[in-house]
Amino acid sequence: MTASSPDIALENLLAHSGWVRSLANQLVRDPDVAEDLAQETMLAALEARGDRVRSPRAWLGRVLRNLMFERLRGEQRRSRREAAVARAEPEPSSAELVERVDAHRSVVNAVMGLPEHYRLILLRRYYLDETPSAIAAALEMPVATVKTRLQRGLEQLRGVLDQRYGGPEQRRKALLPLVPITGAKVPVFGLMLTAAVMVLGGGAIWATGWFDAVEPVVVTSRGGAAPVRTSGTTTAPVAREEAVRDSAPTTVAGDVAAAWTALKMPARGLSGVALTADGSPAAGIVLQFVPDRERARGTRIAITDAGGAFELTVAGSGRVTAASENVVTLLAAMANTAAVRADLCVVVATPRALIGRVLDRAGNPLAEATVAVRPPMDLRSRFGARVSKARTQRFEATTDATGRFELQRIPVLPGAEIEVVRGGFAALRLPLPVDTTVEFRLERPQRPADAIAGQVVDPGGLPARDVRVACGDAVTRTDSAGRFWLPTSAVGERLIALRSGNQPGVLAKSGASWPRDIVLRLGPPPHTLRGRVVDDAGRPVNRAHVWIADPLLFSWQPGVCYQTASSTLGPIATQQGGAARRPEAVEALLGDCNVVWRPAVAGPDGRFELSGLCDREYLVMAGNPANLCLASPAKLRGDAGEVELRIARRVIDRVHGRVVDGAGRPLARVGVALQLDICELTVGGQPAYRQLYRAGSMVTGPDGEFFLYDVPRDHVRLHFRANGFVDRTVAFDVAAVAAPMTVGLTRSNELWVRSLDPVAVDAVVVLDRDGRRLRVEVPRGDESQQLRRVPLHAGRTEAFILPATAVTIVGFRAGDEVRRVPVPSRGGELQL
Repeated sequence: MTASSPDIALENLLAHSGWVRSLANQLVRDPDVAEDLAQETMLAALEARGDRVRSPRAWLGRVLRNLMFERLRGEQRRSRREAAVARAEPEPSSAELVERVDAHRSVVNAVMGLPEHYRLILLRRYYLDETPSAIAAALEMPVATVKTRLQRGLEQLRGVLDQRYGGPEQRRKALLPLVPITGAKVPVFGLMLTAAVMVLGGGAIWATGWFDAVEPVVVTSRGGAAPVRTSGTTTAPVAREEAVRDSAPTTVAGDVAAAWTALKMPARGLSGVALTADGSPAAGIVLQFVPDRERARGTRIAITDAGGAFELTVAGSGRVTAASENVVTLLAAMANTAAVRADLCVVVATPRALIGRVLDRAGNPLAEATVAVRPPMDLRSRFGARVSKARTQRFEATTDATGRFELQRIPVLPGAEIEVVRGGFAALRLPLPVDTTVEFRLERPQRPADAIAGQVVDPGGLPARDVRVACGDAVTRTDSAGRFWLPTSAVGERLIALRSGNQPGVLAKSGASWPRDIVLRLGPPPHTLRGRVVDDAGRPVNRAHVWIADPLLFSWQPGVCYQTASSTLGPIATQQGGAARRPEAVEALLGDCNVVWRPAVAGPDGRFELSGLCDREYLVMAGNPANLCLASPAKLRGDAGEVELRIARRVIDRVHGRVVDGAGRPLARVGVALQLDICELTVGGQPAYRQLYRAGSMVTGPDGEFFLYDVPRDHVRLHFRANGFVDRTVAFDVAAVAAPMTVGLTRSNELWVRSLDPVAVDAVVVLDRDGRRLRVEVPRGDESQQLRRVPLHAGRTEAFILPATAVTIVGFRAGDEVRRVPVPSRGGELQL
């Protein structure tokens, strides 16, 4: 050692000896080598002379690392000499190659299944080989947060692999093929991450782990791509695109790392504009990006310029809303950094408060009444396609036992209305009051002569007051005598009376009309179904999700959109905008979490409970969010007692293919996801709600290729989505998936219609070349609605997406055709 060293007292040296040994054991995996390094470090310190230093531990750490580097260099030189004189080693067998590829794929799939904030840190650390400090600087977060997420991410990753292989020891054995051997071309990411997940107590690997200590070796990949930093003696060629911000790693040693094709590395740039409700720029306001998956973990902030423009650099998906106290968000821009977004739009308004009470005609307070602010019908159509990626915010409150409600921040918005709804009373809708303090009085409407009428009684036959009664899209409440009535226009197949603590009273419709003097009797307390979820080997499946696929529909509202959960088998967020509402199910109202949008989650012992069940047979399903495999649907009664659901891991090793346009050209940056259709609820023979989940997302590379591994054999389809193309969902033949798939996407146009005479046209339809009406999609941020007839509000439609097969737009007034115009080739505004 040539550099001068501090004079460290013997007692001070001994005080740090335990720390030196601990550090040596983290830097190397061989305990004998670690002990040798620790002793050499202590000896070097005793022999050193020089000025004292402020941090003896830092100095000892540098000495230890230098000694380790010297030892490593010596081993590398010895390995090269031995390799030069040694006989060439045989190439690995086919079985060994398959085993190595399978191990690497397991690590890749496990990483991709982690939550985004853990996955991102692991990818940057072990794929891009960035230090925690560099990651913190790139993501604009504290280094301590990066280190914590890295530690927890590795813990979760080990847990996922332990679950797959049956324990820590089996996991280590399964990943041994990725341990570097002489001449092996192991993918860098697989090698680095394998070491991280195989090491015991790997939570501290970020601080002083092996890969921080080894000198980096620059390796040039094939095809002249940018060099990749790796560690140790591994020299695996890794192909990468030129720009890190658009990094899309292609293949490593053929298809070994095909799952990483076109992987995007956030953060990405987003830009857009903030406007007021009248379309003028909202200058000087603070906007924030709120991530979907870590809402409480921080935001990205921007301030709009004089023209309302803003720029953000964010990671993942989320929404952009106003953070300034002087404005409230009307339309929140939904952002997803799978592609650079330069067309986001946030609409804001001046806030105010509205406080008051809801009473009946006699002045009695009404609890559980909903008070909501409804924006003007033409709000979204004012901005055309600019708000296609924006979600309408909701402003509503529910009254307490005294009938009181508070809305602290509602928009000052000309044309907005206030709506007060409470079962059993006529809905009240009037212009938004100017006063801050208000009082609303609701009246029970007069019963028509032809109404659906009856009485609800409890299990003992006594009148049951304030019980909710529904028939499809109509809901009311019983009066003090248990009486109720619903309009004959109610769209439903059964009458249901529902009260917490009782099974519902149900009457199915028979014939064309309802009987007179209906009596609905509430039942006994609901049942609870209990059991365990296990895998093929009988082991409990931790955090398995269990739900009812055929719940009893209590009520629904028109305009419900088909919903999609972006997470794996898990709950989805409450709807925030538009007319879409989730339908109400009896089991969800009586129990805690039973139905498809609120599954029960099994504990570490695999146990679960489904409460709020009735005396009928249910279709019960279970799924494993770790691999998206489902149990076979089980027909079980609500009082079945203890049951066992077995999730079989039936997967296809690989599904791959190419995405092309109509001319056969490959399409890059197409989102590919696994889609599981869970259930569909119908009312009057028409679909009212469909639940599906999408997971395993990736994007295609420049050659349009995609690769998905460990794809469940049952219930799964592939969903493709790309800007400028119509979404497509494809079923695949399990017997033919060994061959590459070719999936073609149809181009789409985004169009919005404006009538020169606001009263001349009230709706438009889209026709193809053969005169058939086409279904178009009206996007509203993170949800959409499928329509065959698009309404106009104040002479304008919302922006809608139509396929390239559309040729004619037809305008209607009161059901009569008034004019036809051809569809423009490039979309945009169309004047009728």
